[in-house]
Amino acid sequence: MTLRREHIVQALIVLSLFVSIGWKAIPNAPAPFSATYVLGFYSTIAIIVTIGAWALLGMPNRERLWKSTPKLAWFSMLLLLVAWAYLSQFWAFVRVARPEIAQNMALTFTILAAFSVIVVCCPPSPRLILAVLGATLLINSLIGGAQVAQQGTIGLNAIGELRSMNPQQSGVSVVQSGDVRLLRPYGLLPHPNIFSGALLLGLSAILPMLLTAQRKWRWLALLLFALGLWALWLTFSRGAWVAAAVMMAVCAMFVLRTTKRRYLITPIILTVVISLVFIVMYRPFLSARISINDENTEQRSIADRVVYTQIAVDAIESAPVQGVGAGNFAWYSAHYLRYRTNFDLQGGNVHQVALMLISELGMVGFVLFGGLFTLALIVNIRALWQHPEQTWRLASLGATVAFAVVGLVDQYPITLPQGMTWWFSVIALGVSDE
Repeated sequence: MTLRREHIVQALIVLSLFVSIGWKAIPNAPAPFSATYVLGFYSTIAIIVTIGAWALLGMPNRERLWKSTPKLAWFSMLLLLVAWAYLSQFWAFVRVARPEIAQNMALTFTILAAFSVIVVCCPPSPRLILAVLGATLLINSLIGGAQVAQQGTIGLNAIGELRSMNPQQSGVSVVQSGDVRLLRPYGLLPHPNIFSGALLLGLSAILPMLLTAQRKWRWLALLLFALGLWALWLTFSRGAWVAAAVMMAVCAMFVLRTTKRRYLITPIILTVVISLVFIVMYRPFLSARISINDENTEQRSIADRVVYTQIAVDAIESAPVQGVGAGNFAWYSAHYLRYRTNFDLQGGNVHQVALMLISELGMVGFVLFGGLFTLALIVNIRALWQHPEQTWRLASLGATVAFAVVGLVDQYPITLPQGMTWWFSVIALGVSDE
């Protein structure tokens, strides 16, 4: 009976991860299932169904949460983080005018925390979760490649693709060289940088598959790896590029300690070849993206990030311990820009996870989330060091590290439901079998 209950929950977990690669929300839905609310996303609904099923089935394997000191510490920090997010409603920057802002973000933390708990209690088999994430990599690679080839939408609006992706229109994310504007792929998400995160998640799942002794599966993994790497290059996401390099380097260090190190040769050669082909084909755009040329789009992007960083520093100085409240930084920045500067900018989030956490939840929230992240790293690294044959852990370790690197230059892993689903899930998988 227990096994059957576990299988239901595990199937729902991987379904939630699969659906999380899309931004699709229920159209014209009544509250609380509205398109502008966290509950409106199909990915969030899948997670809520998972949580409900786990509860109705009697919360199978809940004892795993306290069967070891690391798990109990992780669970305790997770509960404290959620509680702190809820408490931040009492001092949130727009607690009077817009109390629902902090409530919505606190609810997001709660949903993702509950999902993380279920992942720890009922982790899907490595083979199942790697297969599902590998499938997301294939789907995302084909969609992203087609969008770049088409230089616009490819008719998938019914499942979440943006309706307007004309590179000549203002507001569409492009990389520009001279007068030529090249569309960056969005996939089924609202921005290429977020799309690159979905690709990173898929690529992390491919890493263990590249080491299998079964030749046919290894060749399939190499094909998916090549497609995913090419799509990642096409996003022109500098943070994702660096994150992928760090992810692969960290995982390679552990593989080099095993007899499977010979399997690294082909992926390394493939990476070099794909990268060289991309550089040759897109050299003018690549030069613009890394700011060798003084393209206006790149200069504006960098300038905006500097401004939001300055605002984050101001927010931290004003409330270093408790922060300005969950989800409130965009409103704080809007107020700052309107009354303390003359910049032509709207309120937005700072593109850095640490600054985002400290700004909104103070040092308390930062320490709690940092503890979750660090504990997952320690458990994963220790397990891989002692049991190098557990190559499936490379996926969890690689993705955990990759999103941390992305967090140095972007904020979606801790602010958007989809990004939070990815990062919270791989952190939970890291401690699931401690």
